Amino acid sequence: MTRIGVDFDTKRGYSCLTMNEDFHNVVLKKVSLQNWIRSKGGASKVAATYGFKTRTVNAWLYLERYPRPKSILTINKASDNQVDFKLLAEEYSEKHEEKL
Repeated sequence: MTRIGVDFDTKRGYSCLTMNEDFHNVVLKKVSLQNWIRSKGGASKVAATYGFKTRTVNAWLYLERYPRPKSILTINKASDNQVDFKLLAEEYSEKHEEKL
């Protein structure tokens, strides 16, 4: 496969687009919710664009709250299923385990 673009590379989540030489079989790797929010212009922009409260998006960004199922569906649709909610669940659990 030939790599044709890399979007981000951060601590744990990154996104890249790869496709074979005849431009079939596009593979999109997952990104963290935090990276996706930042790539869309930040919490305020995501909130305004997709109908969330800025405070709610900031809570997701800083792992204070986990998105509700309806919000997850909205984010999946908006991101073309790029956001890795398994990674988000792991990060959220790690952060909140420390408080127990």
